Amino acid sequence: MAVSDTWDIGLDIEAIPDATAARHLLRMTEAHLPFAEGLFTLREICRTWTSIEAWSKLTGVHLPSALALHRSGGLAALRTACADADMLPLRVPAPDHEGTLWRAPRARAARPDG
Repeated sequence: MAVSDTWDIGLDIEAIPDATAARHLLRMTEAHLPFAEGLFTLREICRTWTSIEAWSKLTGVHLPSALALHRSGGLAALRTACADADMLPLRVPAPDHEGTLWRAPRARAARPDG
């Protein structure tokens, strides 16, 4: 769990998929990932997947819509849609896992004078 007073956070950590699961992820993302099966490692496929899912969690945009946006222009499209957000790859201490954290400055509600 990630918590912050100053940032809204979207975090995703996944086990690196086997070849069958990686093919499934590629089918779900094929229109917007600029690579074909065999050109990138399972770790790189997982890193791309976690970046999409973490962005979805940050923004509250349902995963199918996040995938559609990513199809339209990759990570650049996600960054444009949430311009104040940063994406950070995570160093995950569990072996054979990848993770991504997206963060955006927390919106502060105006406080009435007391």
